[in-house]
Formats: sequence, structure tokens, C-alpha cells
Amino acid sequence: MQRLFPLLAIFAIGACHADGALDSAAERAIEAACLQLVDDYVIARDQYDPEGYAAVFAPDGEMVLPTARFKGRDAIAARLREAKGTRRSQHFVATRQVTVLDATSATGIVYAMVFEEPTGDASDDRPLPTDGPIAIGVYIDEYRLTERGWKIQTREFRPRFSWNKP
Repeated sequence: MQRLFPLLAIFAIGACHADGALDSAAERAIEAACLQLVDDYVIARDQYDPEGYAAVFAPDGEMVLPTARFKGRDAIAARLREAKGTRRSQHFVATRQVTVLDATSATGIVYAMVFEEPTGDASDDRPLPTDGPIAIGVYIDEYRLTERGWKIQTREFRPRFSWNKP
């Protein structure tokens, strides 16, 4: 999919009408590229792949959480690298919507439910007991076209519910 991003970008920019508006095929291509970023983010996050996790962000991209802010790919990767092997997470994403603003920018919302538990032993892949999700909320995303295709410029998680653990 990484190789398709530059082609999609050329296609999207070339599919502008004289007034600068995108045609529907170009909009769908941008939406598909941004939704792929959402999926790539979740998979890299849950597999504790720091490089894959950071790669979905623009070089100066930003991850905003209720308690912390991480700017740039190095900081974003470091966040995940520190937790690798100590915790297991599972993100469930549901409603996803991308709004194309123009040929180089889009916004999105993604509803998510997140489970996370300490592993104790990183090599143990048996199911872990859980008292429920640690968060239910929404990601507010800004996407932009970079020289390497579409990337997340800013991703902010806004919790909507917290689980009342006993």
C-alpha cells in the first residue's frame, strides 16, 4: 500500500476541476488512503511496533492524549517503545469518517474502545483477564499529503467514557 500513496496523490491532484474542486474518484482515493492510515495505526499500536506506529504520522506529526502530547516521529515512537513488552492492548475502531478538505488535507473522526492490561511476561500470548476497556472515545484526526503520501498530521484522543473498575 505504501507504494500506492504517491500514485494516489498524483491522481488526486490531477483530478481537480478548473475551480480547484476534486472529482468524486479523487475524493474516494483520499478517503481510502486516510482510512488505511487509521487501520495501520491500530495494528502497529496493538503489536507494539514503534516504527510502524510513528510511520503513519507526518514527520512533524503530533499525538495528543488527555495527559500528554508527543510531537514528531521520534517522540511518538519512543512512547510506544517504552511500553513494549510490559502491556498488551487491543483497539476496536467502529465509526470512521474522513472529510476531504482539498487535494492536500482532510480531517477525520474515529470512534474507539481500548483495552490494555499489564502482561507480566511479554512472551505469554494467552488471553489476559480484563475488567473492561480503559477508554471509550473518539480520535479527532487531521491528515495531510506529504512527499511520502497521506499521513496523520495530528491525532487527538478524546475520552467519552471510562470504565468503572471494581
